[in-house]
Amino acid sequence: MSRHRLIAALAALVLFVLHAGCAPVRQGPVLQGPAVEEPVQQGLEALSQAELERRFEAVPSRYRAQALQNLRSYYAYPEVRGWLLEGPEPQRREVLLAVAFLFAYLPPADFGALTLELLREHVDHALKVRHEAPWGGQLTDELFYHYILPHRVTQEPCQAWRKLMHDELWPRVKNLPMQEAALEANRYAREYATFQSTNGRDQGPLTTMLRGVGRCEEEM
Repeated sequence: MSRHRLIAALAALVLFVLHAGCAPVRQGPVLQGPAVEEPVQQGLEALSQAELERRFEAVPSRYRAQALQNLRSYYAYPEVRGWLLEGPEPQRREVLLAVAFLFAYLPPADFGALTLELLREHVDHALKVRHEAPWGGQLTDELFYHYILPHRVTQEPCQAWRKLMHDELWPRVKNLPMQEAALEANRYAREYATFQSTNGRDQGPLTTMLRGVGRCEEEM
């Protein structure tokens, strides 16, 4: 092969390689599976909702609809729904009834102020005391729901006071009859705070314990 032909052949080879490297690579169609995650999730949501509504049939009819409506408006509704559907049946039912009562009469401000953690602490420890106390069986549902279960008395901030007070007070009252236990609870409160008139806003139980003084509402 002459020198000129060799150079021409090499040039053609270089052009071929460059052209092949620049040419777009043809790809076959991308196969995509069916979008099943969203429908499955929606189906699970519907099943959970239906199951919760079925269990809400145990809630008294006079406030059942209001409780369910308010619960659906709560910012952590999916988490609360999961909580109400878990656990053994007897405990799950009493938790559901307690939560339903609270949400039936929950002030609008508490939809943001009462966090899921606070809600669970208050409900769990209120029920815990009812089972622990030897006189717990004497409490009617009306007394328990109205005077023990609520997380606050008037307009004070929502605070995580129940576990702290339970852990401190329970050893002092667990072996006492109901009347003596009530008196001991008053002595316990007096150790932390006394009455002082003030025009300030209502303060929470933990704030009262830290300050050592409180008004009528805080003394309750």
